[in-house]
Amino acid sequence: VEAERNVQNKVIDLLHNVHKYRYIGNLKEQENKNLRHEDVIAFLTERQHCTQKQAEEAYRKLMADTTCADKAHLYESNKAVYHDLRYPIQVHEEDADLSKQTSFIDWKHPERNDFGIAEEVTVRRNIEDVKHRRPDLVVYVNGIALCVLELKKDSVSVADAIRQNLRNQEDGEILQFFTTVQLVMAGNGSEGLHYGVIRTPEKYWLKW
Repeated sequence: VEAERNVQNKVIDLLHNVHKYRYIGNLKEQENKNLRHEDVIAFLTERQHCTQKQAEEAYRKLMADTTCADKAHLYESNKAVYHDLRYPIQVHEEDADLSKQTSFIDWKHPERNDFGIAEEVTVRRNIEDVKHRRPDLVVYVNGIALCVLELKKDSVSVADAIRQNLRNQEDGEILQFFTTVQLVMAGNGSEGLHYGVIRTPEKYWLKW
């Protein structure tokens, strides 16, 4: 466990101290979702200049696309979220003149986005009365979970971390969390980092 913790600390140090990601914290003792409401709303109002009503409308639209009943629909939900992230959406106010287009990510000015890193992110499984899952690290951009990382100590194969990621996308697991995730990663100190997207079979994962 200590060796695995060291790998995790190195990644946090790289993202937080070198790349200046905001450290959200250790989220082991709380239930988490792939959308952090306050962070999403803060980005939309402070960086996209939405009114509170417009921001809440945009949030509801995004949240609706994260609904996923089972793994057969995970790809479609993820694709819908990708569209929300990549292209502007229209939001409204009572006064038609206050309607506008807004975006969940500022693609033209990357520095204006809020990059955050959280560790030990506890997520409730779809089946009640069973152990929750806890991804090692989650990267949030503007309050939206875009990357999940599973890390192992050097003596444990990266394949184990890949399989853990794939297991978490199964029915009865935490597949709904992956509706927003655009990059899934697995690594250890000896084999480096490997990556895929949702539902990528183990043999197709690539080395970073």
